[in-house]
Amino acid sequence: MNRLRTQKDLDPAAAWMLAASYALGNRNDAANEIIQKLSTEVKPYQEMSYTYGSDLRDKALILETFLTMGKQNDAMTMARTIAASLSAESWYSTQSTSFALLAMGKMAKQFAGKQIKATITQSGKTGEQVTSSKGIVTRDLDVSSENLTIENTSSDPLFVRVTSTGRPLKGAAAEVKNNLSMKAKYMDMEGKDISPDRLKQGQDFVVQLTVTNPGTFTSHLDQLALSYLFPSGWELTNQRLDQFEGRFKNSSIRYQDIRDDRVNTFFSMDRGVWTYYFVMTATYAGKYWLPDIMCEAMYAHQVQARLPGRWVEVIPASPKGDVE
Repeated sequence: MNRLRTQKDLDPAAAWMLAASYALGNRNDAANEIIQKLSTEVKPYQEMSYTYGSDLRDKALILETFLTMGKQNDAMTMARTIAASLSAESWYSTQSTSFALLAMGKMAKQFAGKQIKATITQSGKTGEQVTSSKGIVTRDLDVSSENLTIENTSSDPLFVRVTSTGRPLKGAAAEVKNNLSMKAKYMDMEGKDISPDRLKQGQDFVVQLTVTNPGTFTSHLDQLALSYLFPSGWELTNQRLDQFEGRFKNSSIRYQDIRDDRVNTFFSMDRGVWTYYFVMTATYAGKYWLPDIMCEAMYAHQVQARLPGRWVEVIPASPKGDVE
């Protein structure tokens, strides 16, 4: 720690964590010396790999450091900034969200009030008295009434949030191209184009998915996830286990998770086109829904592509065993 402390080009996030480490060792003097040179302002940024850092993640580290050092006023200021970010309609990666919630949890533990006391009134009816020593209390409300009154009868601040859930209406199918594009091509085993809308029972075919990075976000994309869910009437042939191995040339794959109803492919790519093949069999007769095909950067919501779902049909074989 002492050697790290003397390093001149120490990353600010690492410096805040180092200060917190000294504070944990009852060396607030060293911690104060470190943070005197640091700014609590963090410019917006987002890492797609390496430490998966972001400005929200770094603010959470600063909050933890202030809490460890006992600087409650500074901690409260940073906590309000983090709370505003978490409450906004913004996308955050699991890395940023987890660090922020962890820091806010420690904040809540230090600043916990004695008891929640409130009165909930709807439509002028007699109010419900709420008393709890827990940090969070939830209640189901009458959705038929829009009139809601909550009176805080405790001596501590009370924060209220009203949320609603429901089942959205089916929207119009639309292709998505955000700094990434994707195409699906269906072929027979000879490489000729076919339509997936009506396939014969027992028919083998190939799905070719191509992902294109136009370089509009960055020339190199990390941590991409291609999620291909197929209809329940189709079956996947695992190319690792039979005669198809080596027949189709896939682009680079970091990891591929093959399951009964889907294949999740994880990879990184430079500017250009990446191609992946899936060998399928139209097994069960009937009409099925082919879900959306998704590809996105797991740590950058600005990069995503989607092919809308569609209905497909597997035509039953004839009673004689011949395919119609």
